[in-house]
Amino acid sequence: MLYSPVLRLLIGSIVLAVALLPVRADAQSIPHLSLRIAPIVDVGSVATFSLSAQRWPAGISVMMKFVSAHHGFSGPMYWSRGCGCYQARVRMVWHVHPLEQAYAVATVRFPSGQTVQAATRFRIRGLAAGGQRFAPGGQPFLSAWVSDSTPALDELEHFCAWVHASDNFPISGVTVHVTVHTGGGDVLLTGARTNQNGVGCAEYTFSDLAPHVTVAADVSAAGQTARVSFTPS
Repeated sequence: MLYSPVLRLLIGSIVLAVALLPVRADAQSIPHLSLRIAPIVDVGSVATFSLSAQRWPAGISVMMKFVSAHHGFSGPMYWSRGCGCYQARVRMVWHVHPLEQAYAVATVRFPSGQTVQAATRFRIRGLAAGGQRFAPGGQPFLSAWVSDSTPALDELEHFCAWVHASDNFPISGVTVHVTVHTGGGDVLLTGARTNQNGVGCAEYTFSDLAPHVTVAADVSAAGQTARVSFTPS
């Protein structure tokens, strides 16, 4: 089929115009899209949200929002040359509340109007009642030890506990109880309340234990129990 010079010029212009049209971006054009933040953020601090990917298409914009029981934010994320990612920095307002769950989502919008999202969860640590200290959060955990694993007779032995939350934040004001299982029966001890570092100890002097015989003891605090042992020398 033969085309006139004018028709050939018209067809060529159309082909060129189509070739110059931008390729429509979609979710597959942002591989490994991931939103990150520290797992625990304290009130009063600035939280940095980072949206990373293997590569970025041109012309996109990014919005981010998060919500929790006492906090919330919605706003743009900005390109950061240093990390090659989009970031948003948000100051957490001072509030009295226990460790609480938060949910964040970043929305990437393409020039076509299509969007794709990445989400993450984190926790926010608030202030304890009175507003002077941070509130502990999560399930309490107990670690225990003895001051001397091979004490001499009539030596003052300490049975200590460290009570902390799942975020390793110390829990103070918890009474420590100890049950020492000796051959002559149990010895029950009540120690001091845990201090600001979450540590509390009970103490006792044993004068009638057989040497070289291991003695077990149960250290209890905050509903948790840990077993320790010592062997008199």
